[in-house]
Amino acid sequence: MQTLRDKRKFSGADFLELLQELAGQPGASEPTDEAGIDRCLVHLSPLDRDIRFLMRRDDGGELTDLRLLPSIEEEDHVLDQMRTAQKRRVTNASAERVQYTRENPRSTRLRHLWEKHLRRRLEAPFQAYVQRQHAQHESRAGVIAFVRHLDGLCQKEGGTVVDAEHGIARHVLALEGNDMPVTLLRRVDAEGAPTLRHVGPGLMDEAKTITNMIAHIQAGMTRAERAARAEPRPTGMRPAGEPAPPAGVPAPRVTRAVQLRCALEVMVANKDNGERLLKGAEQAADVPGPELRSWFTHEGRLSRSIDAMTVLVAFFDERSAIHQHLCALGHEDQADLLPQPLSADLVAAVLQARVKHPGATNGASLARLTCGNRRVIDRTIDARTGALIIGDHRLQHLPGYDTHWQAIRDALRVLGHGDRANGLPPPPTAGEQFVRALKEDIYPMAAAVNAMQAEPGLSVREAAGRMSDSTEMAERLESLVEPGGRLRSRAGIQARLPHMDPHCLRELDALLAQLNPAPSRMRRVLVPGFGNFGAKLFIVDPSGDSAGVQSTTNKGLRAIYADSPELVVPPRSFRHDRAQQALRWLSTVLKKEFGAIEVQCYFDAKRNDVWVSSNKEGVNRKIEAFLESGGLKRRLEQGGADAVGSREGRHLSKLDRKLAEPEAGAAMAPVLQAMAKARFRVPTDTVHQHGKAIDLHAERRIKNAFEEATGEALTLRSLAGTMRPCTVCAEALGLSSWAHRGPAWLSRAAQAFYDANDIVERNVGEAIGTYASLTRAGKLSVNYNTDSDSSDDGAARAPRPAGSPVSSLAPSTSRTVLGKRKAREPRIREPGEPSQPSQPSEPVNP
Repeated sequence: MQTLRDKRKFSGADFLELLQELAGQPGASEPTDEAGIDRCLVHLSPLDRDIRFLMRRDDGGELTDLRLLPSIEEEDHVLDQMRTAQKRRVTNASAERVQYTRENPRSTRLRHLWEKHLRRRLEAPFQAYVQRQHAQHESRAGVIAFVRHLDGLCQKEGGTVVDAEHGIARHVLALEGNDMPVTLLRRVDAEGAPTLRHVGPGLMDEAKTITNMIAHIQAGMTRAERAARAEPRPTGMRPAGEPAPPAGVPAPRVTRAVQLRCALEVMVANKDNGERLLKGAEQAADVPGPELRSWFTHEGRLSRSIDAMTVLVAFFDERSAIHQHLCALGHEDQADLLPQPLSADLVAAVLQARVKHPGATNGASLARLTCGNRRVIDRTIDARTGALIIGDHRLQHLPGYDTHWQAIRDALRVLGHGDRANGLPPPPTAGEQFVRALKEDIYPMAAAVNAMQAEPGLSVREAAGRMSDSTEMAERLESLVEPGGRLRSRAGIQARLPHMDPHCLRELDALLAQLNPAPSRMRRVLVPGFGNFGAKLFIVDPSGDSAGVQSTTNKGLRAIYADSPELVVPPRSFRHDRAQQALRWLSTVLKKEFGAIEVQCYFDAKRNDVWVSSNKEGVNRKIEAFLESGGLKRRLEQGGADAVGSREGRHLSKLDRKLAEPEAGAAMAPVLQAMAKARFRVPTDTVHQHGKAIDLHAERRIKNAFEEATGEALTLRSLAGTMRPCTVCAEALGLSSWAHRGPAWLSRAAQAFYDANDIVERNVGEAIGTYASLTRAGKLSVNYNTDSDSSDDGAARAPRPAGSPVSSLAPSTSRTVLGKRKAREPRIREPGEPSQPSQPSEPVNP
């Protein structure tokens, strides 16, 4: 104040001037980690108080930003605000320059190409181009437009690759204004930006220009490598005690929910140690500091809305830990407001809240009363009347249904919905649960029984261990068989499993009969699961003694299909299924991008929508965000490393090329136009069965979501993906008996809501086999549907007759590939002959 004693009025500018003057005194300021920002602590004598603030000066020493700092703990948050303000100023200044010059970074790069490498030799063609454009009343006749014109001519005319390693091609162009053809060298970088170089008339000019281009490329790579070493990217985290993945196996992706949980763990430890809460949280969670501080205040409170948590992938898997850590930090109020997943407990709580609070007639009120997710509540309960929107089938599979069934019924009766309350299915009894579990594991258990009968000394536990690591399966098998694989009597089993009603006993009799199935026209072969891969059952032609369920662990598909060459589908062309082919390309690109097990796509021609789904809800949320943000276009622009050799590379490059001109796609044009307009729909609802969330197969996710949204049935010809429908999915989709199925996956998700055992036995009785694919490399696989040879459509097979099955086009060549040494001749179907002559033929999805 003393420096301004002669002033009658004291303004804000005067105060800033005073703070700058005091900050200039020795020891009053020190630099922060952010360049240009100083941390200042000054003492105001008249007020007898210290003031702490952050101050930014430009290169000329002028003050550009000053922020008061309430406490040292909030410094990181204030620095984030100053960084954001600076970026905004830089962006606005850049926007003003761009608006003034009408250029962007890419056009500036093209101008640099012209000035440095092209202008000296191409001035005459440029002037001719300008005159022609002006004659056509075209205003875009500058050097940038001319360089783009040259690049377009190179793409149109094609060229000769002169350096494949660096992607350099030679283009010879006849340009107006030049008597002789012009030779250009062209390269496109990973971001799609072209580089053009003019080649002089000398014999060594081309070699010299190529050398200069390669040196420039290598210099750029060196700079990128140095930048990468200076700022290493986070590689994800593993929970404490978890071993590193084996070599060659990619580390699992770390979700944002896991990162926030890890950050909270560090914050709790810092609180216990008296440290600053956010210290080390950035490194532990592998989250950039500004992003982390946008989630949490310096006190550890959530600074984003509670609803923001519900959109995080796998949030509900981490909800319990996040709730615990927030409470440990003293924020119980926020912890109690964390949204809950849909469960029978939540349904009962909402209905009871509606009973106790008649005035709560909207989802927001009920969400506040129950700490539930409003969006979930709105899709489950009509808040105005208290009626259940969710169906009985889905309700009885929610977690906790057996515990809260009676509470839901009571609340519905009080709210006046007695008919719905009386119709709610009761929870399963212990006997029903046993029979249900036996159905899910019937084929691994049948294979175990078969092994015990073949090896009399094999114990129940050892036989079950060969099929699965589950101790529950071993206990169930012990309840059903005696040593040696002999089935117990029904009375002996009933004595071990009391309280089974007559219905359960009838189902148990049918299942016991299938533990020792009679010989049939088809053979069941089980491949047990391992690691994260579930068991799968193949239905193939018999070989010798086909009784029982045979198990194989080391012979592979070649041995399984040795007697079934007609169940092996060789590569074929898709030139007569172009619309479906575009969906296959998209499925392959998304499967590769997200590391999904399976992706399926469906084209709704009536509404011009493309439905996309994987097997997992979390992956679907990522796919939805990816497609909505234009990620597909960016991914296609990046290209692939192998556009010819690999299936993924071929499909990516073909989709990229076709989407460049979707209207020229002939039969696939409607599908391509829908993709170009980003008319995507992705089902993201969680699916439960028996109280557990399940990864329902992609085809069935699309079918359920589409039929619920439109009330219409799927058109099977418009469904395509990377794999064939499994045995249960084929049943759910209503495929005909000769449609190509994949194996029966024996996971809970694959068997969800269907009696997979009944489907398999019916298919065995009707000789409906499961198919495998023969790849271009001569390998057998069930990981994707028919491989295509459409890169050489000139060698493709002739169009198949109308109504004939997809792969009955020619005699199978798989006998030679499989290497089966058998005296009998392979069974060969003529073109157009259906696998089931008694059934009418129809087109199916390969």
